[in-house]
Formats: sequence, structure tokens, C-alpha cells
Amino acid sequence: MNVKTLIISALTMALTGCSTAPVSTQSLTPRVSCCNDVHSVDKTALTVPFHQEVILTSHTQHIPLSMLNKDLVTTDDALVPVIVYELPGTVNNSQSDLFSVLLRSYIANDQVFAAKVLFMDSEWQIIDQHNIDSYKYYPTSLKGLERVEKIITLSPKTTRAKFMVVTTDVELLGHTLPRKHPEEVYAEQNNVIGQKHLPLTAQYSDYGRIDITTSEFSNSALLSMLAEFTKTSPQRAETDTDPTSKHPDKHGWAHYQSRIDQALASNNISEAANIVQEAGKAGHPQAKDYLLQHLAD
Repeated sequence: MNVKTLIISALTMALTGCSTAPVSTQSLTPRVSCCNDVHSVDKTALTVPFHQEVILTSHTQHIPLSMLNKDLVTTDDALVPVIVYELPGTVNNSQSDLFSVLLRSYIANDQVFAAKVLFMDSEWQIIDQHNIDSYKYYPTSLKGLERVEKIITLSPKTTRAKFMVVTTDVELLGHTLPRKHPEEVYAEQNNVIGQKHLPLTAQYSDYGRIDITTSEFSNSALLSMLAEFTKTSPQRAETDTDPTSKHPDKHGWAHYQSRIDQALASNNISEAANIVQEAGKAGHPQAKDYLLQHLAD
């Protein structure tokens, strides 16, 4: 290397403020399909209990998106990373045949993994799916790091799902997740007026980490979850007693009953519980007993 080349290199480093060339966050290696069909994808047995930090990178096995959705019609059959788990056939739980799957992804460097979790039957047809934009957002606090998470409840005896697939939601790429500024969280927790801040967001990324944790789901856990639905803060109670703040229920009990039935049919107990909460707020307290009766049958 001659003197002129060294001078140019030194000037480039000084102007960019970097001692090394920036590393792209995109794929560092060419992505090729690992398999001819989804049946050939490597699988891991999902047990109860179970915990794994799943990191999807450019080195993770990739398959065409169309392999995960036979009904998908696209001219751009993108390759997506996949990790496949075989769901347990039974759960050694004396209280219930249910088990819970906790999905959690952390926000770092203003990015969050655009994860999609699919539940598929033995013929690899999609039964249910959970996109990360539907997860609950938790800001940075004493209770943990900034993250999004969701709990899914399944029953091996009644569910048709045989596989759980973790992949990238390509439809979220280019979009952002709304976040809360730490000062805004502090102001809410201490009931003070905080300063105004510019909107805080996290970019959805095509690769990243998602934590998967399974555990037994007891009847007492369900009762505790439903008990939370009956708790009302003093501020909410005052609002509800104000006739000017009430909004008439646009749906009758049959609407919520049908939605609960659909959630139970797909073995999504968590979703059924959320609908019970929604129905209770709309003036249908019988939803709680309706769900408990069906779970007891």
C-alpha cells in the first residue's frame, strides 16, 4: 500500500468517525432454502417446563414463505428464517391438561424482532398465528427491561396444533412499534405532569431474539387471571359512575358468547379470558361464569 492510499484511508476514517468499516445489520451470507418442503425442516421437541432464547440470524435455516402458507399468492416468494417445535402430546399436570407458552422479545438499539409464531396441524396448515404487533408492550421499569410479550394457553388433548413455528413477519418490516419514554412512564406512575417528548418508536427487524418459556397452567392461575378482571381502580370507578362518560354497548351478549366459543374452539384460553374482560366492561358479567363452566366440562 503506497503513501497516497494510506492518506486516503486515514482521511476516510476521520471523516466517518469510525475506526472500522460499519457492519450491515442485514444478512452477512447469501440465504438459500434449506429444504425442499416444510416437512424436512429441523425440529425441536417442546417440553413442559421449557425455556430457550431463540436467536434468528442469516445462518438460521430458511425456507420460502409460501411453504408456511399454501394459500399465499405472491410474485416475491421471500426466504424467511424458521425454527420449528413439536408440541407435546400430554402434560404431566394434576390440576389441568393446559400449559402456557410465554413469548417475549426485548427492545434494544431502537429495534425489535418482527417475530411471527404460527401453530400448525399435522398437514402443516395454519391453525392460529400471533404477530408481535399484538403482544403487550412493557416499558423500561423496575419490573424489567423494555419488551413485548404474550402468553398463549394450549391443551394437548383438544388442540389440533402439532407444530409451533417461529419466523419473521415480513409484512411488519419497514414499520415501527410505538414506545413510551422513561420520563413518561415515571410521570404516569407518580401521577405528575411530565415533559413532552418526540414520539419514541422501535424499528421492526428481520432478525433478532425471542424467548420461549413453557409452564404448567393450573386452575388457580386461571381463577387469579379472571379475578383481575373484577378489580377496578378508583379513578375508573368514578368514571364509570358518571352517566356522561358511559358509552352504550354496541354488541349484545350473543356477540361476546360467539367470540368466546371461537377462542375455546381454537384452544386459545388467554384470548377467551381477554374477551371475558371485554364483555364484563360492556356490562355482561355472565361471561366469566360462562367461561368457567366450559372449562369445567
